[in-house]
Amino acid sequence: MNIRSIWYFCEDICNPKLPEAFYDVIIFRPTIEHIGLAGRHGASEIPHGDIIALKNAKKLLKKNGKIVLTIPYGPCATISPYHRVYNHDSVLMSYIFKEFDIVKQEYYKNSPDNIWELCSENEAPKVIPVETNYGLGLLVLEMREGKRGLKED
Repeated sequence: MNIRSIWYFCEDICNPKLPEAFYDVIIFRPTIEHIGLAGRHGASEIPHGDIIALKNAKKLLKKNGKIVLTIPYGPCATISPYHRVYNHDSVLMSYIFKEFDIVKQEYYKNSPDNIWELCSENEAPKVIPVETNYGLGLLVLEMREGKRGLKED
């Protein structure tokens, strides 16, 4: 892997002031499931904050850029004030299917020893989601051609 430079930013992804079409990779780990839920770290309620964040991230990506994200995966739920849990029927996943190609996906479950174990997509949702235990999805997304979301598109 040829890495020229790595930059880390702490920014409000729901109202970013970063340059558009600039980044090769954006990583949400573990992040997206918390965005827009009030009650922790002084956060305010932002309806569909997770979708807003992903739409804004898409605008920040260069052509052929990728988004890497981990998400709690299982029966759809919002476990306030902690996180959301997603599956293929969730609004977030519907947005992902429409706007991105999933170039890699892996699923995990937590073992009794609290170790993440690789499992099938069908096995991950069998974990009953609570504050600290849920299935996990790891997705690598690539923007579909013509779907950048910039003003000129």
